[in-house]
Amino acid sequence: MRAALALSLVALSCASRPPCPAGRVCGGATWYRPEPAANDRLVVLRALDVGVPDEPAGMRDAIPLRHGSAFVRFDVAAVPRGARVARALLALSAHPSWSPSPDPARLRVRPIADGWTSESVARGAVPATRDAAGVELTLPAGQRASLRVDVTAAVRAWVEGGASDEGLALECDDRGAAFSGAGDLSASRRPRIEVELR
Repeated sequence: MRAALALSLVALSCASRPPCPAGRVCGGATWYRPEPAANDRLVVLRALDVGVPDEPAGMRDAIPLRHGSAFVRFDVAAVPRGARVARALLALSAHPSWSPSPDPARLRVRPIADGWTSESVARGAVPATRDAAGVELTLPAGQRASLRVDVTAAVRAWVEGGASDEGLALECDDRGAAFSGAGDLSASRRPRIEVELR
């Protein structure tokens, strides 16, 4: 019962704000209230490193997305060896520095293909990404939106398929967005991947 309740909260919780009607998944993302219920089969992958081109390296409190990408690496070692992934959701909390556009913005989330560090990205060395397991979604116009994005394909490839776990690239169009970073004072607002195991 507890596992079923937790899965339902993680999969289809909604903050009931337009353009996403309550109980609906919109454009690959679910608008949500932070922090899923406790679940024995839920593993949380914390962000280990964040790289933003032309921004100082380090555990920053915000991930600004303006005319380019940001790169986030997660603690994939937290998944038990031999585990099988049922579902994985990237949780991003809207940062107060985000000034929403009156028009919808497009956000793309793709697995990173090359090695990188926050220092190398800050110097402009942007790693390649893999489009095959990527997700693209529309952010609502005129409001900051915290969200969960289905990244099951990417995480399953890391955990079960032996793909290099270099993390995820976040890319927004020129309307921009900003999410809380790995250095946010509130652990519940930091980027994370919630992995539901089979």
